[in-house]
Amino acid sequence: MTSAATDTPTPAAVSLARFVTGLDLATVPEEVKHSAKLRILDMLGIIVGSRAERGPATLRKTAISWGGRPEATLFGGKERLSAPLAALVNGMTGHALDFDDTHHESRIHASTVVVPAALAAAEANGADGDTILKAVVAGLETVVRVGVAAPGRFHERGLHATSLAGVFGAAAAAATVLGLDTDATVRAFGIAGSTASGLREAYLGEPTDTKAFHAGWAAQAGVMAAQLASGGFTGPTTVFEGRFGYYNAFVSPDKYDVTPLGEDNSHWYTPEIVFKLYPCGSLIHAMIDAAIELREKHGLSATDLTDIVCIAPAGMVSTVLEPISQKLAPQSGYHAKFSAQYCVAVALLDGTVTESSFSDARVKDPEVLDILSRVTYETDPHMRWPEHYPGGVRVTTASGEVHETKVPNSPGSLDRPATLSDIGRKFRGNVENLLSDANAAEVIERVMNIESEASLKQLTILMGGIDHEA
Repeated sequence: MTSAATDTPTPAAVSLARFVTGLDLATVPEEVKHSAKLRILDMLGIIVGSRAERGPATLRKTAISWGGRPEATLFGGKERLSAPLAALVNGMTGHALDFDDTHHESRIHASTVVVPAALAAAEANGADGDTILKAVVAGLETVVRVGVAAPGRFHERGLHATSLAGVFGAAAAAATVLGLDTDATVRAFGIAGSTASGLREAYLGEPTDTKAFHAGWAAQAGVMAAQLASGGFTGPTTVFEGRFGYYNAFVSPDKYDVTPLGEDNSHWYTPEIVFKLYPCGSLIHAMIDAAIELREKHGLSATDLTDIVCIAPAGMVSTVLEPISQKLAPQSGYHAKFSAQYCVAVALLDGTVTESSFSDARVKDPEVLDILSRVTYETDPHMRWPEHYPGGVRVTTASGEVHETKVPNSPGSLDRPATLSDIGRKFRGNVENLLSDANAAEVIERVMNIESEASLKQLTILMGGIDHEA
């Protein structure tokens, strides 16, 4: 990225802003637009399905007490807050069940930051569906590009990449809704960079509500950054690669490469973001699939297994397999979402893993603990990682039979793509306690044809909002 006039490097924020402001839906591949629509649908369902969780409920109550102009909806209810606060609450709620999508290489939960930011900004500004779709594409492409410039480096330093990179995706989405030009979008990125934060201790040290809060914080900060930039507020142009910029602060002396932040749109990242079909840490999904496959293929009874081995690449160990004392004895249902040993034990016992698998009572179930005590792990240096999230399971029965299977990538990934049927079924499951079947069907129809929507009004009504003109 260089300037022809001076032959000096073009700041990465400028190149990224040119990409964002130059987006034209007419030239965006249909595959990318379809994928973005599925992510809007997925996030709406997850937000509704997570509203009753303690963390989101506490944040919602607190945010409402702060007051402010009611301009954007908290989906699944009738509450409305300012756009930044709505993005904060919806963003946290969307991540509370750990059921939201993940980009494997960058290890970022993309949609839970970008979609709430885009929808909050859109509702507050009366944006149409065409603008909303463009904003979501801009945000998703931005957050992944920021992440793949230093894949895995944030996590290695104990930082949560979802919020650290997510704030730029939220800023790009909100900037698109607000119609910011390149200079203003650069300012928005510069402002956003100073809000980037999030510690992995929030969920790997002990189970807390703070992990999900990271996503909401990034969504809120991105909306605020775009709003401030629209009024002329300034931020550093060299926010990404400057001497004390984002990558040098969070990654250096490890290497990073800002090339993905450039203007090239020959490679689209949005379809590579992996949908979650199990409500737990995405690194575990292939192991769950392997356990279910073994159970069904060989008619296994979990109680008849004397030895259970989780198989994973070494890069997954520190997140979902260690420390063993925590993984074999999760402190809560939420903590169990990041224990591969627990998830594999439940998959072998029940033949499935659902949200009910992660109740606090289930984690303490003697039957589960008995099977969990037999689970160990080993690493496989030949598994592709981190571009894939592979996993396997090997079991030994009481009669001495040994069965093993390995799954090369998690379900919902690009080589095992989730379909509209998959995400529609997931959406219906998440909203079944709030939306009628007819309303759910209409939401799916409207989201998948969002370019035809004049505004978000009908979707907010269907999703549990109110007719704001009534």
